[in-house]
Amino acid sequence: MATSGKKFRKRNYITLEAPVLYVNKSPVWMDRHWFPNFCDFLKDNHFKIKGIDILNQKIKVRFTDPDHVIMFGLMYDRAKEEKIF
Repeated sequence: MATSGKKFRKRNYITLEAPVLYVNKSPVWMDRHWFPNFCDFLKDNHFKIKGIDILNQKIKVRFTDPDHVIMFGLMYDRAKEEKIF
């Protein structure tokens, strides 16, 4: 049940765990194939993104549409179960 007087706002980003660490203010990937495979996954599934922020042990993917966040989450979970990443 929605509360009256408040708008429901969807997020345009998702934060994922990634094999990356910062060493001397530079990102270092622990698995060199993870990020290219991740970018290929985004490209193959035609996701339009605004940008990717690399955090310590996580990445933040910003999408153009909040509905893409939901679709990405569902597809990523399925791909993760199949051990693609």
